[in-house]
Amino acid sequence: FAPLSEENILQILERLELETTVSKADLAKASEGSVSRATKLADAELFEFRQQLYDQLASGDPGRDDFAKTMTSFVDSAGTEGAVKRNRLNFLADLSVSFYRNCLLRLANVTEQSAVDETTQRTSAALVNRLANLARPVALEVCTESIERSLDLQHQVVANVSTMNAVDAWLIQLGRIFRLGRP
Repeated sequence: FAPLSEENILQILERLELETTVSKADLAKASEGSVSRATKLADAELFEFRQQLYDQLASGDPGRDDFAKTMTSFVDSAGTEGAVKRNRLNFLADLSVSFYRNCLLRLANVTEQSAVDETTQRTSAALVNRLANLARPVALEVCTESIERSLDLQHQVVANVSTMNAVDAWLIQLGRIFRLGRP
């Protein structure tokens, strides 16, 4: 089904009893038309980490500054249960798919999108600007390959691969795709 409008998401969030320090308006903007995404982002730490993740992805070298350790620590901070950690990592991979999808839409000059907040707009524009020196088909391929690698990460999460190994390999692959214009 089609994504809900930012206004519809906000109305739904107003009816829910969410305990969060993140404003419901910010959650609605970041929801990309999904109530489920908005409620997951109600976790203030997750909402803030999303910005850091998007900044890393937009850099073209997401593994820089030892981000694999940062991301693994963030996943581990979700709790002691493996399922909770896997859910968090799976959601981070989902956020990366959305990030690269937004970049792909920008490259394809598609203007009508679901609710996209300032963080997504700023970071996806930054990556698209970095891709500007590539031929358009190559830039599109970088985004689609990055989406595929992010989906592969989700498959690895389901297969219960070590978080550190999966995240490190994923970030290395994303950096390689950006540098080479292909996997």
